[in-house]
Amino acid sequence: MVKSKKNLSANYIFDFDNYGFSDGYGTGPAREFSGNLDIATNFYPMVVINDLFNTQYVKLYGGNVKSKEWGRRYKVRDINEIKLEPIVHLDKSLALNSAKGKSTGMEITYPDGSVGPLNETEPDYDKLLSIK
Repeated sequence: MVKSKKNLSANYIFDFDNYGFSDGYGTGPAREFSGNLDIATNFYPMVVINDLFNTQYVKLYGGNVKSKEWGRRYKVRDINEIKLEPIVHLDKSLALNSAKGKSTGMEITYPDGSVGPLNETEPDYDKLLSIK
């Protein structure tokens, strides 16, 4: 059951008129483009279980959007075409579980069965992209 709606990291923001969106949307720093913009983003289903707050949810993970490399906020000028190509890897889900006995961090289990370091709270997107 869905209890609330949140701005998911799968959102894209396009600034066409120099409005200058702040990053209050959680989409990362703006990247400037002109001409044609072809965006292909790999998304992975991520199950998050947080025992501390007694919450569980599923979201699509497409990299840490607060980084410039994986952010999805664009300042566009003289744009001709925007093509979005989301690639959802339903067969490659990952899980984030509260790190038992730790006050911070999550136990990140990747689609290949490997487990990330317990002090991390964000999956390694490059590692996800490399899993065949």
